[in-house]
Amino acid sequence: MRAKSYRLAILSSLCGLLLAGCQAAQQHDAVVCAQKAMASLEAGQTDHALSEFQQAAAKDETFAFAYAKIGDIQAGKGNYPAARQNYARAIKADPTQQEYAMRLGQAYRLMGQIAEAARAYLRATDIDPGSFKANLELANCYLQMGQTRQAQEHYSRALEIDPTSAEAFQNLAVAQETDGQNEQAIHSYLQSIEQNPTETRILVNLATCYVRQKQPHLAELALHRAIMIDNRNAAAHRQLGYCLFLQKKFEPAEDAYRRAIELAGEADSHAGIGTVMMARYISQEPPRDESLRARALQHWQRSLELKPDQPKMAALVARYKQPATPPSSVGQAQR
Repeated sequence: MRAKSYRLAILSSLCGLLLAGCQAAQQHDAVVCAQKAMASLEAGQTDHALSEFQQAAAKDETFAFAYAKIGDIQAGKGNYPAARQNYARAIKADPTQQEYAMRLGQAYRLMGQIAEAARAYLRATDIDPGSFKANLELANCYLQMGQTRQAQEHYSRALEIDPTSAEAFQNLAVAQETDGQNEQAIHSYLQSIEQNPTETRILVNLATCYVRQKQPHLAELALHRAIMIDNRNAAAHRQLGYCLFLQKKFEPAEDAYRRAIELAGEADSHAGIGTVMMARYISQEPPRDESLRARALQHWQRSLELKPDQPKMAALVARYKQPATPPSSVGQAQR
């Protein structure tokens, strides 16, 4: 009986050694395939590299690197579902690699599956809480989903790691602005501008916050700075027109809106210049300049052609078709 047990033990050990040897051989073959695949990638032979990586993964199902590279190639081809599947396999094979979770999150974002992307980025922050990129991308997902409290939390964490990130400050400001925290948003926009002083979009957003805080003069300064950087920024000219209108600087406001129309011809710019003209018409002592009213109506009507779903604008156009003393609600048409 003892002899039989001993023989079974020996047989079991031999099987284990054979299996281990087989696995080692398969792993070696998988590495060889991966090396050939990397050489193909360097030579620009993407399809051949994909085939070699797939062979590597077939030879060794625990080869996380091969799955990740398959995912990269599929993502490069725009096949994000296949990329997602292979990044998930890479994570299963090696759950300690943060980069695989980051790539999975990116694949989900490119597929428009933001909640799934957030879960992948959250996994990345669990692996490395001190990762700036993981916290930033997670915050971006939360912001896109409208979860601004969580977005602010992770933007703040990202800024603790890298306090020089203009992007993190800007997106934090957007989250704060969405939550109605305009003063905090202004501070964050200013911090973003300090890090990236030539980004006109940040200056335009800052101006919007200043307007909400009833500080159009500060908004005007921010927009002039944006226009000095890029005189072809239609949004800056349009917003400047609005700030000047709020300060009753009607003629400069018209000029700003005209420039915005020259650059983009958007409905809001036509609405804006029409409102400025109608405000000038209202402020005149009789006899009023009817050509001013006519031009205001033309711009309003053009705004409606470009963007028909403006019931307040349509009502104002109908009201002002005939000379009359317009109501004080004319400013409702302003954007």
